[in-house]
Amino acid sequence: MTVPAGRRRRALRDQGESPFAAILEDLLALVPFVRGAAIVDFEGETVDYAGELDPFELRVAAATLQLTLADIRECPYHGSAVQLSVCMGRAGYVLRALDPSYSLLMVLRKLGTFVVSTRVLLEIEARILVEAGLPIVRKPSLHRIDVETFGRGSRIRPARIRPAQIARPAGQDLDWMSVEVLGALVGGAPGERAFRVRLPTGAECTLLRESKRFWFSEEPIEALMRGASQTNDALFHPARS
Repeated sequence: MTVPAGRRRRALRDQGESPFAAILEDLLALVPFVRGAAIVDFEGETVDYAGELDPFELRVAAATLQLTLADIRECPYHGSAVQLSVCMGRAGYVLRALDPSYSLLMVLRKLGTFVVSTRVLLEIEARILVEAGLPIVRKPSLHRIDVETFGRGSRIRPARIRPAQIARPAGQDLDWMSVEVLGALVGGAPGERAFRVRLPTGAECTLLRESKRFWFSEEPIEALMRGASQTNDALFHPARS
């Protein structure tokens, strides 16, 4: 079962929290080797941040890497660059362009620089853009879920599922739902496992285990459990202008 990391020490803030701060806190809870995160605009100004690092340090890193990414994108062969990952002496830095206006900076422990889940990043960037009232540039194709399992090692199987917190209807909680494993799928990426399952409602879907921490579904599970009207569609469909 995916269990978010406990709250860690946080640096003293020098500005009030915006709604973006809660999204960044979720990122830090999901990816424990991220020490700090910030949203930066196209001019290099930090919109909001979260984490254990000094806010000034985060702002300097965000502004510097935003300018660096802008320079890289002026090169003829790198104009479509979306993400910049840099591993330095004591830390790693990942700057990911969300859209033409905003980017997401993550300061990580050195060994975590190149192993952040792209699927989790797609979820976080979609939430940031929805909060900002902007269209989602890259729609998540898989949806993170909570899974309880049985078995061990190579014999692990999903037993019960529920939507991750972001997908649940506001102010409501959904109970765990048991699943019947119909079979395991082969041919996935190294370290990943996929299962075809059936819900008590009769609906079938594919579940993907990306790592010990993250499970994903090919369809929004809450739609299969309670109907599509309960789904937070904004996270998974580009906003209309």
